[in-house]
Amino acid sequence: MSLNSSLEAVGVDLNENSLPAGHRTVKNVKRLIAAVRAVEAGMLDEIRERDAKLHKANESLFMAQNRIAELEAKLRKYELARVLESNDKLSVAERTELIEHVG
Repeated sequence: MSLNSSLEAVGVDLNENSLPAGHRTVKNVKRLIAAVRAVEAGMLDEIRERDAKLHKANESLFMAQNRIAELEAKLRKYELARVLESNDKLSVAERTELIEHVG
């Protein structure tokens, strides 16, 4: 909700950011304050909603980054296992120990 529409809803007119001379009453100032507070509340609600969406997106990103790190570790372990399989100089126990150390 914009300030102008909020002011229209409470029946207050602003001329160049001030009340017209005949409208500078306590009643109109209270209406003006209520309209500004309504706009502020709307903006705060919008900020909260966007923060919640941002938090959810950050959680998804964090989970994706963890999954990527996990898959990269598995890939390194797999690649090492393939290299070690072709190397006959190491015993099976040594190969297993190297794979576990990397993983």
